[in-house]
Amino acid sequence: MKISLAQIKVIPGQPSLNFEKIKSFVMEAKNNKVDLIIFPELCVGGSLVGDRYFDIDYINYLASFNSKILELSKDIAIIWGNILIKQSSAPTRKSKKRPYILNTAFFAHDQTYVPRVDGVMAGLSFKKIHANQNYYDEYRYFKNESVSNSDFIFKKDGRDFTICLNFVNGFGAAHKVYKANKTKFHSTDLVINIAASPWVFTNHKLPKLPLLNNNLCTTVYVNAVGLQDSGKNIFVFDGGSFVLNQEGKLIANANDMFLEEHLIVDLNEPVPKIVKQERSKLLTAVLYAIEQFDELMFKKNVKWIIGLSGGLDSTLNAALLTMSLGKDRVLAYNLPSRFNAETTKNNAKQAAEMLGISYKELAIENLIKATKDLFTVPVSVAVEENIHARLRGHLLSTFAQTEGGVICNNANKVEVALGYCTLYGDTIGALSPLGDLTKMQVNELALEVNRVFAKNVIPTNLIARFKGAVPHFVFPPSAELKDKQVDPMKWGYHDWLLNEIILSPTRNLNVFVEDYLNNKLKTSTKKLLSYYGLDKKEAFFADLNWFVSTLHNNSFKRIQMPPIVTLSPQAFGSNLPESQAKIDNYIKVFRD
Repeated sequence: MKISLAQIKVIPGQPSLNFEKIKSFVMEAKNNKVDLIIFPELCVGGSLVGDRYFDIDYINYLASFNSKILELSKDIAIIWGNILIKQSSAPTRKSKKRPYILNTAFFAHDQTYVPRVDGVMAGLSFKKIHANQNYYDEYRYFKNESVSNSDFIFKKDGRDFTICLNFVNGFGAAHKVYKANKTKFHSTDLVINIAASPWVFTNHKLPKLPLLNNNLCTTVYVNAVGLQDSGKNIFVFDGGSFVLNQEGKLIANANDMFLEEHLIVDLNEPVPKIVKQERSKLLTAVLYAIEQFDELMFKKNVKWIIGLSGGLDSTLNAALLTMSLGKDRVLAYNLPSRFNAETTKNNAKQAAEMLGISYKELAIENLIKATKDLFTVPVSVAVEENIHARLRGHLLSTFAQTEGGVICNNANKVEVALGYCTLYGDTIGALSPLGDLTKMQVNELALEVNRVFAKNVIPTNLIARFKGAVPHFVFPPSAELKDKQVDPMKWGYHDWLLNEIILSPTRNLNVFVEDYLNNKLKTSTKKLLSYYGLDKKEAFFADLNWFVSTLHNNSFKRIQMPPIVTLSPQAFGSNLPESQAKIDNYIKVFRD
C-alpha cells in the first residue's frame, strides 16, 4: 500500500487557500499513484480561530469544502480534518436554534464516503475527548461525543482502518478504545491519527506513544505546520509526521522543523530519514514564528522598529528579526539618557553594524528635562524612571507610524512575570518574541545566534558565563534608568523559581519550602541559593515573599502585554489565565 502524509501549512481562517493546497497535494499524490493521502486535523479552517466557530455563516462556509474535497477523491482515498455541522435543540438568547459542530475526520474514496464497521455515519470519525487546557478550549466550540469502539473503524478493500484525532496531544479517546479493545485493533491494518499539535519545549511526539507498546498495528501520524494564535499567544506547528510499524519502529518520517512536506511512503519499502539540523529546535521555532507572524499579519510589507539599548534582550531580538526578515526591514533606535553607559551604547552600535541594519542614536535627555519642567514640584526618582521609558515608547511609536512599521517588544519571561517594565513604555509592541523565555534561555539563544553567524553579533560582554550552575555577567543587566542600577532579578534562581510556580499552577509552595528547610533541593539550586546569599533562612524567605507577591501584583501589566510567541506549556497571556484580584498571603511560612 502506498500512502501520502500531507504535512501542509494550515492558514487559520483561510479555507479557500487551504483547499487549494489540499487540491495540489492530492493531484501530486495521484501522479505518484498513491492509494491514500492523509491531511491534518482541522486542516480546512485551522484549529485556533476563536469564536469564529460561533459564526453560523463562517462554519457553513467551512463545511462547504467537505463536498469539494469529496470530489477530489476520484481514484484516490483521502482523509482530512474539518468540522461537521449538526443542529442543536438548545435555543440561543434570541430563541433560535443554533447548530453545533463536531471536530471530524472525513474518509472518502472514489467520491464516496468509506463505510464504518458499525454500518452508520459512513466516512466520519469524531473527536471524542477534547483538549481543555493551556491553549485549547475545544469544549467551548465542539460537541463531545460518547466513546464507542466501533466509531473509529472503517472498511475499505478488505482492510480495516482506525481513524482518530490527536491522541498524541492528551491521548484522548483513541487511547481508551485501544486499551479496551486490543483485539479489534490487532485486526486493523492501519491506525491513522490526524493532529493539530503546536510545538512547545515538552512536546516530543514519538516518546508520547506508549499506547502502541504492544506493537499490534502500523500507525500513521500526520500533523500540520504553520502559525496560529489564541489572541494573546502565538503558536507554531512543527509537523513531525511519521509512520511506525507493528513493532513500534520508526519506518518513515517527515521533518519536524516547521516545513511543509509531502511524504510518500510505500509500506512495503519504507525509508526513514536521518535529518541533521544545524540549528536548535528553539531557535528554529522563534525565527519561524517571527517570519510567519510577519507574513500572516502584515503581508511582509512593514518595517520592524526595535529599541536597541545595547542590552542582551534587545540585541538578540535585533538579530532574530534580521535572520527572519532580512536586514533591510529592521530599523534600530538607541535612545540613551545620561544614565546609559558608554559600554551599552557601543554594544548597540556594534551589533547594528555587525547585522547590517539601519541604526540611529538619538539622545532623549532634553525631552526628559522638558517633561520634568512641566511639574511645579520635584519629580521623584521612580517617576523619572518611568518618564524615560514612556518617552522611549512614545518615540518608537512615532518612528513606527512614520515608517509604516510595527514595534518589536523586548521583554523576557522573568521581566514579564515581575512587571519589570513600564506600561506604554517598554511594554509596547506588535509581538514579543522572547516573552516566553527566561533570561538563561535568552542567554543560550544568544550563544547559538553567534555560532550561526560565526561572529559575535551579540557582544560577549552581555552573555553570562557559568561557573557550575551560577551565571556571571561581565556587564550586569540593568535598565539604566538611574545611577548604578542593576536588575533586581537573581538570574538563574528566579528563572528556575518562576518555572516551578507557573509550570505547575497547583504547586504547593510550602512543599518547596520544606524541601529547602530539609536540604532536599537539587545541588544546582543549592549553588544558586548560596551564590545569592539565600542559604540564610531570613534572606530566603524575604526573597520568596518578594517574588511571589511581585508576581501576583503585576498581572495588570501582563494582560496589556503584546502577543507572546508561546514556547512552553504555560506562557503568559490567554495560555495562562490570570485574575487581577489581590490574594491573601496564604503561604504559611510567609505568615510566620
